[in-house]
Amino acid sequence: MEHEHITQEWVLERFDEVYPVHLSALWRLLVELRHHFDGDLDSMLILLAISVGTERDDWRVALLDKWQPKRRTRPTNTLSLSQSTGIARESVRRKLDALSARGWIVRDAKGNWEPTRAAAETLQPATLETVEYLRRIFAAGLGAKPASEA
Repeated sequence: MEHEHITQEWVLERFDEVYPVHLSALWRLLVELRHHFDGDLDSMLILLAISVGTERDDWRVALLDKWQPKRRTRPTNTLSLSQSTGIARESVRRKLDALSARGWIVRDAKGNWEPTRAAAETLQPATLETVEYLRRIFAAGLGAKPASEA
Protein backbone atom coordinates (compact mmCIF):
# COMPACT_ATOMS: atom_id res chain seq x y z
CA MET A 1 0.00 0.00 0.00
CA GLU A 2 1.48 3.30 -1.08
CA HIS A 3 0.95 6.37 1.08
CA GLU A 4 0.08 9.34 -1.08
CA HIS A 5 1.45 11.90 1.41
CA ILE A 6 4.93 10.33 1.34
CA THR A 7 5.95 11.83 -1.95
CA GLN A 8 9.41 12.49 -3.32
CA GLU A 9 9.02 16.10 -2.15
CA TRP A 10 8.15 14.87 1.38
CA VAL A 11 11.39 12.86 1.42
CA LEU A 12 13.42 15.74 -0.02
CA GLU A 13 12.10 18.08 2.70
CA ARG A 14 13.53 15.64 5.28
CA PHE A 15 16.59 14.60 3.29
CA ASP A 16 19.15 16.32 5.54
CA GLU A 17 17.85 14.30 8.50
CA VAL A 18 17.08 11.03 6.69
CA TYR A 19 20.13 10.62 4.45
CA PRO A 20 22.80 10.44 7.19
CA VAL A 21 20.64 7.91 9.07
CA HIS A 22 20.21 5.93 5.86
CA LEU A 23 23.99 5.88 5.26
CA SER A 24 24.77 4.63 8.74
CA ALA A 25 21.93 2.09 8.86
CA LEU A 26 22.58 0.80 5.33
CA TRP A 27 26.26 0.37 6.13
CA ARG A 28 25.39 -1.72 9.22
CA LEU A 29 22.93 -3.80 7.19
CA LEU A 30 25.37 -4.44 4.35
CA VAL A 31 28.12 -5.44 6.80
CA GLU A 32 25.72 -7.93 8.40
CA LEU A 33 24.69 -9.31 5.01
CA ARG A 34 28.27 -9.49 3.77
CA HIS A 35 29.12 -11.58 6.84
CA HIS A 36 26.34 -14.09 6.15
CA PHE A 37 27.24 -14.35 2.47
CA ASP A 38 30.98 -14.75 3.09
CA GLY A 39 31.68 -11.46 1.35
CA ASP A 40 29.74 -12.39 -1.79
CA LEU A 41 27.14 -9.65 -2.19
CA ASP A 42 26.24 -10.94 -5.67
CA SER A 43 24.92 -14.11 -4.01
CA MET A 44 22.92 -11.92 -1.65
CA LEU A 45 21.52 -10.03 -4.63
CA ILE A 46 20.51 -13.31 -6.29
CA LEU A 47 18.76 -14.58 -3.14
CA LEU A 48 17.02 -11.21 -2.89
CA ALA A 49 15.86 -11.49 -6.52
CA ILE A 50 14.48 -14.95 -5.76
CA SER A 51 12.68 -13.64 -2.68
CA VAL A 52 11.16 -10.70 -4.57
CA GLY A 53 9.38 -13.28 -6.73
CA THR A 54 7.61 -14.72 -3.68
CA GLU A 55 4.08 -13.59 -2.91
CA ARG A 56 3.07 -13.49 0.74
CA ASP A 57 1.19 -11.33 3.21
CA ASP A 58 2.96 -12.70 6.28
CA TRP A 59 6.64 -11.75 5.90
CA ARG A 60 7.08 -11.21 9.64
CA VAL A 61 5.79 -14.66 10.47
CA ALA A 62 7.70 -16.27 7.60
CA LEU A 63 11.07 -14.70 8.36
CA LEU A 64 10.96 -14.47 12.15
CA ASP A 65 8.59 -17.22 13.31
CA LYS A 66 7.41 -20.03 11.06
CA TRP A 67 8.62 -20.37 7.46
CA GLN A 68 6.18 -21.63 4.84
CA PRO A 69 6.86 -21.46 1.10
CA LYS A 70 4.43 -19.37 -0.92
CA ARG A 71 3.31 -18.99 -4.52
CA ARG A 72 5.75 -17.58 -7.08
CA THR A 73 4.72 -14.37 -8.82
CA ARG A 74 7.46 -14.37 -11.45
CA PRO A 75 10.03 -16.77 -12.89
CA THR A 76 13.27 -17.27 -10.99
CA ASN A 77 15.19 -19.52 -13.34
CA THR A 78 18.85 -18.90 -14.10
CA LEU A 79 18.19 -16.77 -17.19
CA SER A 80 15.58 -14.55 -15.53
CA LEU A 81 17.83 -14.06 -12.50
CA SER A 82 20.73 -13.13 -14.77
CA GLN A 83 18.59 -10.64 -16.65
CA SER A 84 17.06 -9.06 -13.55
CA THR A 85 20.35 -8.70 -11.64
CA GLY A 86 22.71 -7.92 -14.51
CA ILE A 87 25.01 -10.73 -13.37
CA ALA A 88 26.36 -13.02 -16.12
CA ARG A 89 24.35 -16.23 -16.49
CA GLU A 90 27.33 -18.50 -15.79
CA SER A 91 28.10 -16.56 -12.59
CA VAL A 92 24.45 -16.78 -11.57
CA ARG A 93 24.53 -20.55 -12.15
CA ARG A 94 27.61 -20.97 -9.93
CA LYS A 95 26.11 -18.82 -7.19
CA LEU A 96 22.80 -20.73 -7.37
CA ASP A 97 24.75 -23.97 -6.97
CA ALA A 98 26.51 -22.53 -3.90
CA LEU A 99 23.24 -21.23 -2.38
CA SER A 100 21.64 -24.61 -3.03
CA ALA A 101 24.58 -26.42 -1.40
CA ARG A 102 24.04 -24.25 1.69
CA GLY A 103 20.41 -25.34 1.71
CA TRP A 104 19.19 -21.77 1.24
CA ILE A 105 17.32 -22.37 -2.04
CA VAL A 106 15.60 -25.27 -3.79
CA ARG A 107 14.28 -25.77 -7.29
CA ASP A 108 10.59 -26.37 -7.87
CA ALA A 109 9.06 -28.67 -10.49
CA LYS A 110 9.11 -25.88 -13.10
CA GLY A 111 12.83 -25.21 -12.62
CA ASN A 112 12.35 -22.00 -10.64
CA TRP A 113 14.28 -21.30 -7.47
CA GLU A 114 12.71 -20.52 -4.11
CA PRO A 115 14.16 -19.65 -0.71
CA THR A 116 14.05 -22.21 2.11
CA ARG A 117 13.37 -22.22 5.81
CA ALA A 118 17.13 -22.69 6.36
CA ALA A 119 17.79 -19.37 4.62
CA ALA A 120 15.20 -17.60 6.77
CA GLU A 121 16.64 -19.11 9.96
CA THR A 122 20.31 -18.51 9.11
CA LEU A 123 19.67 -14.98 7.92
CA GLN A 124 17.45 -14.00 10.85
CA PRO A 125 20.13 -11.67 12.31
CA ALA A 126 20.22 -9.87 8.95
CA THR A 127 16.41 -9.68 8.96
CA LEU A 128 16.53 -8.10 12.40
CA GLU A 129 19.18 -5.66 11.14
CA THR A 130 16.77 -4.84 8.30
CA VAL A 131 14.08 -4.10 10.89
CA GLU A 132 16.54 -1.78 12.64
CA TYR A 133 17.37 -0.11 9.31
CA LEU A 134 13.68 0.52 8.64
CA ARG A 135 13.07 1.74 12.19
CA ARG A 136 15.87 4.28 11.91
CA ILE A 137 14.66 5.51 8.50
CA PHE A 138 11.05 5.83 9.70
CA ALA A 139 12.16 7.64 12.87
CA ALA A 140 14.31 10.08 10.89
CA GLY A 141 11.51 10.73 8.40
CA LEU A 142 9.08 11.45 11.18
CA GLY A 143 11.52 13.70 13.00
CA ALA A 144 12.10 11.35 15.95
CA LYS A 145 15.52 10.67 17.39
CA PRO A 146 16.56 7.00 16.98
CA ALA A 147 16.55 5.11 20.31
CA SER A 148 20.32 4.69 20.13
CA GLU A 149 20.73 8.49 19.99
CA ALA A 150 17.94 9.55 22.35
